[in-house]
Amino acid sequence: MAKSLKFIPLLFIFFIFGCSMSDSNVNPKEPTSKFENTYWKIVTIMGKKVEVLKNMREPYLVFHSTSNKISGYTGCNKIMGSYKIDGNNLSIEKVATTKMMCIQVANVEIYLLKVFKSVKRFEINGEKMKLLDKDGKVLGEFRAVYLN
Repeated sequence: MAKSLKFIPLLFIFFIFGCSMSDSNVNPKEPTSKFENTYWKIVTIMGKKVEVLKNMREPYLVFHSTSNKISGYTGCNKIMGSYKIDGNNLSIEKVATTKMMCIQVANVEIYLLKVFKSVKRFEINGEKMKLLDKDGKVLGEFRAVYLN
């Protein structure tokens, strides 16, 4: 009984500090998500909103830091490739996909492959990422998703 009472002050401290923290301390112009090892849900691609069809998985990308490999899903096919980063500069190469035929979501895959050829850099603002071409034009927009 005496041992368990020792933890009450500690729990009180955690409660006080936990309640005093708020999102107002987060500057939305600073990245809170990391480029690598984050599940990036594809929100728009080449200016088009990406819709998730019923009974289909959402399109996403993950940039794996240990291997410099990309994995993801286009809404129909798995996608893989390799990438190089230098600061916010990005190049993507050696891209391949599985070859399932899905007419309803084919545009996402076609546009994503075009984005990979044109992308030169990325920007992260909070939980959102943009892939940009050499002129700064937005090629794709992504949102970080955290899995439990």
